[in-house]
Amino acid sequence: MPENLSDSMVSKLDLSGYAPVDAPMVPPTTGVNENLQPARSMFVRCPLPSLWSASSDALREMYLGGKIPQFRLFNATATTGGSTTVNETVNVAASSPSGGGSSSGTLPSLQVVFKTPQLPPGNQFTGSVSMAAAFQLLSVAANAACRVELYGTALAQVSDLLRGVDVPPPAGTMQNLISDVALDTSPYQWAYQNRIGANADHPQTATIYVTVTNISSTTSSAFTVTFQFVPIEV
Repeated sequence: MPENLSDSMVSKLDLSGYAPVDAPMVPPTTGVNENLQPARSMFVRCPLPSLWSASSDALREMYLGGKIPQFRLFNATATTGGSTTVNETVNVAASSPSGGGSSSGTLPSLQVVFKTPQLPPGNQFTGSVSMAAAFQLLSVAANAACRVELYGTALAQVSDLLRGVDVPPPAGTMQNLISDVALDTSPYQWAYQNRIGANADHPQTATIYVTVTNISSTTSSAFTVTFQFVPIEV
């Protein structure tokens, strides 16, 4: 009679190196790391998360899917002081923020005054003022209705003399036109929000080229145009 399978396997196996155990061994387990502190990134460039879509910067600068910035930047340290004086060949007045004294978190704004002789209706006057090599325009104001144009070079100023009021320059053909404003409604002033200008001469200087046109159809005027700006590069 053939032996059963169990007896056959036991009789042919060498179990001399084995010992019975009461319970099987369980490998040790480790808890999940709950530390949510982000690591420092050597590539970080901006402390703000991506608002619209994921980017390479957002992935390596943010933690937890773009929710926690790895760095927080300190506010820029602003200089303090009173008024600033600039030497000007026309008329320049430097003004500190209203109230006088020292200020924190602001840069001094400067004023340049450009004057023309008596201009009949439709006539132009060209000249220049010394402002800054680069600057942020804040406002322009005049004593009467006129068109005021600013240029970075004298060539751009001369090339643009024949362009009419409210006529835009041809797309892709006009360089160094900084601003073109027709002040036709009292009070004759315009406040800028996003206009940066610069001199484009070689070598670069602080000269900015100005064209003023009398847009009145009946009245001759001598114009006084005041520019307020913040210098970016002197």
